[in-house]
Amino acid sequence: MGRDLDKEAINSPLVEQVSVSAPTQNFHGKVLLAEDNPVNQEVAKAMLAKLGLDTVVAHDGKQALDLIQNNQYDLILMDCQMPNMDGFEATARIRQQFGATHTIIALTANATEDDRKRCIEGGMNDFLSKPYTIDQLRQKIHHWLSKEKNNSMNAVKSEIVELAPETNAKPALNPIWLGQIRELDTTGGNVLLHKILQAFLESAPNNMRQIEQAIINGDADSLRQSAHALKSSSGNIGAKNLSALLKQLEADGRTGELTHAETLQESLRQHYQQVITEINKILNPS
Repeated sequence: MGRDLDKEAINSPLVEQVSVSAPTQNFHGKVLLAEDNPVNQEVAKAMLAKLGLDTVVAHDGKQALDLIQNNQYDLILMDCQMPNMDGFEATARIRQQFGATHTIIALTANATEDDRKRCIEGGMNDFLSKPYTIDQLRQKIHHWLSKEKNNSMNAVKSEIVELAPETNAKPALNPIWLGQIRELDTTGGNVLLHKILQAFLESAPNNMRQIEQAIINGDADSLRQSAHALKSSSGNIGAKNLSALLKQLEADGRTGELTHAETLQESLRQHYQQVITEINKILNPS
């Protein structure tokens, strides 16, 4: 029965978590974004720029730690899963060296309560599940930048409303999500959207090869890592069904259920190709 539920989750319309819209608000300050995924980097940078914040990007936890040694940041957005040094280890070292002087918000594609608890227990101040909207990011920033510097380590949950997307059309790329990316573009056009979609085209094929090879080789950990990376990118371009499928593959890698992962390969290829086709239509309209 569990497998049937997995299939239903992939084929049925997904429920999106959308923050209650807040009035437009600009902040002032510098944010350190620790994120290795190029698609996620571009989306986060655009959102932060829209909110009036300067962003410095660290591609892994080690680079983030090095930057903190010699620079002051008003906020740190810390991806949990990165190469070389992940967000948990980086946060632990920051706390060891600097105490609670830095505000760290965890960024993770895993949205369970256990993941949230692990982030807070690991020394992070708060938790933001990817993909997130600009309103969700704004709420977190407003809370922590306006908060008095009392070194509080208590996390605050943002209130969200669950809205079901339109069920009539089922494009591979959620048009509402694409519209949100367009709204972040300071040029008022499609420059940012095209840049993010191009970044996906450049990084996704390698992720797909790694997933396919991991299943062939029976490498569960490699499957988990590669599926996680592509799941995160897919979510940030609005490829919700592809992201849901990759979430299941990531779970299969975590539990070592490679036989089940094999049954999802054809569906993965089909969803992936649909996404690539729609991206190419956007980048190269006839």
